[in-house]
Order: sequence, then C-alpha cells, then structure tokens
Amino acid sequence: MKRKKLCRIILVILLILALLCGILLGVHYWRLNKAQQEFREVKPSLITSILIPEDETDSNEQTGEPEGEPYDITQNPDYIGWILVPGVNIDYPVMYTPRDPEFYLRRNFKGNYSYSGTPFLDADCSVDPMSSNLIIHGHNMKNGTMFSNLPRYAEPDYLAQHSVIWLVLGSTQYQYEVVAAIPFAELQEDEELDNRYNFMLQPDTEDTYRLMMECVESYRCFDTGVETSFGDRFITLVTCDYAVEHGRFAVIGRLVS
Repeated sequence: MKRKKLCRIILVILLILALLCGILLGVHYWRLNKAQQEFREVKPSLITSILIPEDETDSNEQTGEPEGEPYDITQNPDYIGWILVPGVNIDYPVMYTPRDPEFYLRRNFKGNYSYSGTPFLDADCSVDPMSSNLIIHGHNMKNGTMFSNLPRYAEPDYLAQHSVIWLVLGSTQYQYEVVAAIPFAELQEDEELDNRYNFMLQPDTEDTYRLMMECVESYRCFDTGVETSFGDRFITLVTCDYAVEHGRFAVIGRLVS
C-alpha cells in the first residue's frame, strides 16, 4: 500500500516537473518570437524601401502595423546600420559599442535583456572611416533566427543560391558577393596562436591582404570561384557552429557595389 502511494507521489511530482518544463520552454520561445517581432517593427522605412527584388525579400517582412508608438531605432547612438541576407532569414539592425564590445550580445536594440541579442560590429572595426573588413557577430539560435543559417554555407548549393549580402549604413546600401565560408574552432587558452583568425584582418596593406587570403584558402569549405584583389573591401559574418566543440563559422563577402 505504501509502495503504491509512493509511486503516485513520484508520478505527481514528475507530472508537475514536466508541466513546469513545458511552461518554461513555452516562455522561452515566446520571448524569441517577440524579439523577432520587435526587429520587424523597428526596421526603418529607408530599409524597407531599398530596391531589392521582391522575390529576394525575406519571409520575415513585417505585415500589418505595429501596436503603439513605433520605436525610432535611428535615435539610438549605438545603431549604425542594417544587415540583410535575402533568403537566409538575416534581416537585423547592427549595433556598435567599441568601449563595451559585447554589450549587445544578450541585449535587444533598446539595451534590455534579450537571449538572442542583436548583431554587432566588432570593436576593431569602424564605419567612419569605413574599415576594409567589416566584421559582424550574431548568435546561432536553434529556432532558426539571427545568424543560425550561416553554417549552411558549407553546402555549395546553398551558397550559390544565397550569395548576396546587403549592408545599409545611413542612406547608402552596399552589396557584397560571398567569397568563402569558413568553419573554425575558437582558440583555447592552452593553444598557441596560429593563422586561423587571419580572415578577420584588415587588408589595408598588401601584406595583410596576402595573409587574409592565405587564411581563406586554407580554411574555406570549398573554392567559390569568386576572385579578389588587393584594394577590395569585405564583410565577414561570424556565428557559433555547433557541429564541433568551440566551433565558429564565418561567411566572407566582397563589396561589388
């Protein structure tokens, strides 16, 4: 009799725990979806009016009018522009806080806590003057948002179908063509520094350009056939890669217009 009672108690406890886990998971995904809705609502009209073919527009375009007074993201001094990769579900503001580089790692564009964070420009870069290699970091979220689709660039067909990256700074739009996809492992404390990060160099001299391209050729998934030359300007998108321990993944684009 006591054993049956104990089993019932354990069963009730397990059911309560399962219910709590379900609630927590539901709240987590609700927050992620809410963050995506907020991104759509603050997208400046300038960005939505950019002349990008309609068939290249992401499925997460805003529909309907936002409730309440819209937030003017351009009034945030940390906001520098907008990153858009058609068909890859990358359509976000880009923040920049060089004195606190990872400020937006777990914050939304208003500076409030957000698990998915907001893409941000690397502290070693600048937009005025404009760096020759703009490095932008973003999370790899398991719900398919932020920079989660970047590791798919390891597939030649996927890269070929999504080879254009758009960056809007102020009223100017920049179009990049994907040059390479690079998986790499984050350098650990017990490892010696090697050339795996050279693709993040600023190719302002012929020597740094050479080192950057040598790294790209050594670590890229495959040859895309896109040629580069000294004097080219680049964009590098970086995220986590869960395929390997401490993995990272980068997609590099060359400015074409």
